[in-house]
Amino acid sequence: MTRDASDRPLALGGWDLVLILGLSLGAIHLTPLLVYPLVAGLMRSMVLMVVLSIALQSVVMVAVVYLIAVRWRGVSWSALGIRAPPRQWWIRAIALAVLALFLVAGVNVLVALVVGELPLNPQIKMIAPAGFSWFGLVSVLFMAGVVAPLAEELVFRGVLYRWMRIHWGLPTGVIVSALCFGALHGIPWLIPALTAVGVLLALIYERSGSLWPAVLTHGAFNAINTVLIYMALARGWVS
Repeated sequence: MTRDASDRPLALGGWDLVLILGLSLGAIHLTPLLVYPLVAGLMRSMVLMVVLSIALQSVVMVAVVYLIAVRWRGVSWSALGIRAPPRQWWIRAIALAVLALFLVAGVNVLVALVVGELPLNPQIKMIAPAGFSWFGLVSVLFMAGVVAPLAEELVFRGVLYRWMRIHWGLPTGVIVSALCFGALHGIPWLIPALTAVGVLLALIYERSGSLWPAVLTHGAFNAINTVLIYMALARGWVS
């Protein structure tokens, strides 16, 4: 990273960080409870619940960062990583998304060897709650591949990793922010794999000096997983 991105103090205190993370965590875990009653009687209600939940939680996360960091504390978007990266990072980001797939598979194999056979990934039901449909594929692909990665990277790399990197140093910032990212999803046996992805995303941000390559890697990783899940459902490999 450039000195402006990694070393210059970020005008956020510890309580600001706790507030941003607390509100973001609340948005992630409470929005499905708020959205479901609104769509319970509608056609395709389960897919709509997923789509609207991701949209609402992403809006809340971005709004929290904007209101607390940008408006209240005067932090610039550039200081949070919203700046153009070197051009080579656009290609690297896609390649690193593929690497992330193998990284997750490898970590999950190790976890399975330690704890026994892993259960079916519960995220399948979240990503495709009504089984295969083109509506589900297109809508969830957009939300998981575009909307959610932008909000999550802004919070977990732009704010959390950036703050920890300044106050606690590079290794601690990478590891702790990645652990928070892994624990966020609330699936204990997926924490090691998602933490590994969090480490990769933090290093991408660190090396590129921009949040956009991390957003692109995260989005491509989610998009590939979404397509693979819907492909498996369409072929009857999972149900």
